[in-house]
Amino acid sequence: MGLQKINGLRKTLTKAWIFPYFIGHWVLSWFGPKVLGGGAGDIPFYLSMLLVAILAIIRMIWALKVTVPDGQVTDYFSAMDRDGIEL
Repeated sequence: MGLQKINGLRKTLTKAWIFPYFIGHWVLSWFGPKVLGGGAGDIPFYLSMLLVAILAIIRMIWALKVTVPDGQVTDYFSAMDRDGIEL
């Protein structure tokens, strides 16, 4: 039972990066330049573009760190090949 809880938590954590993704973009849109669709104008255009890039890099690194390990992905594809499943 304990192992199932750990695996369930691991599966949840692999998806947790999506919440900062939406929240971060919402905040940047809210305070961003009016030119890009109605933001408050508190953040200048070029600074908002830099912040979007930084946020994207941080999320990408986080998503890659919590994703399925390479060995496990190889095992999945090997099993699919063995069972004749095509993508």
